[in-house]
Amino acid sequence: MNIQKSLEQFAQFFLYQAMFSALPNSFPNIRELRIQTAKWKRLIDQQARNMDTAVELANLRALDRILGGDVATFKKERVRKGQLDAQIIQQGRHIKRLTEKSFKEHLKKEWPKQGKKYTRVEFRKWHNDFELGIKQSSRELLSRAERSRTLLHSK
Repeated sequence: MNIQKSLEQFAQFFLYQAMFSALPNSFPNIRELRIQTAKWKRLIDQQARNMDTAVELANLRALDRILGGDVATFKKERVRKGQLDAQIIQQGRHIKRLTEKSFKEHLKKEWPKQGKKYTRVEFRKWHNDFELGIKQSSRELLSRAERSRTLLHSK
């Protein structure tokens, strides 16, 4: 997974975590959502620690090639990195599905109280707007982080 994709995953994690912390404990599946989000964070943190050692691995690989050593350990490390990337993406999808299911359950109860009829079409419209909002917020978060980083490095 490249740096941009990793940052997008982190931004989405951050938004979902903030949203779940603001929801009441009576929200459907909130405990499971918070547990799964914590798992997502652990995977992302593990990936960040691995990125710190990526430069060291590249240097070791170059040294190993110069000395004519076996590159099997580096292949194993690359496979582990690929597996971790796949787990992070899969966990994000899992959280999105669980979020959709939970909001569907919640809105089935809440919309009739507000005099609005719940239909699959209406929910799909709402869910599309929700996903669009998450994507826009994620992009905005990343662009603000990039501007901050640029300002720090320009001083």
